[in-house]
Amino acid sequence: MNGMTIALVAAGGALGAVMRVVIQHLLGPLSEARGFAIGTLAANLLGCLAIGIVFGLLERIAAESLRENLNAFVVAGVLGALTTYSTFALDLLKQADAKGIAMAALYLGLSLVLGLALAALGLRLSGASLSGV
Repeated sequence: MNGMTIALVAAGGALGAVMRVVIQHLLGPLSEARGFAIGTLAANLLGCLAIGIVFGLLERIAAESLRENLNAFVVAGVLGALTTYSTFALDLLKQADAKGIAMAALYLGLSLVLGLALAALGLRLSGASLSGV
């Protein structure tokens, strides 16, 4: 890892963190009305779709240095900051406390099932597959 990689991850991380905060802010009223962490769910699901697309597209880039730089910026930086397991875990615990285990289980199920489905859709949209990985 070199200084350029660190800078790319940091720049992408700044962008992804801002994107997550904006999504949570925009969906905040809906989250409060439903008693459901919709902002975190939306950010994580968007990240799942995006990582499938980006992964598939990056596999097509022949220039290894460009592929590595884009991976650092987009995957590790932007998507790493946009999606967040710690926020997901906290929201899940809050959900269980405020709305009960059934609602928390629904949130967990939606996050996992839809997240995997969107990552697979992203791969398909990019024309890639995991068969060669």
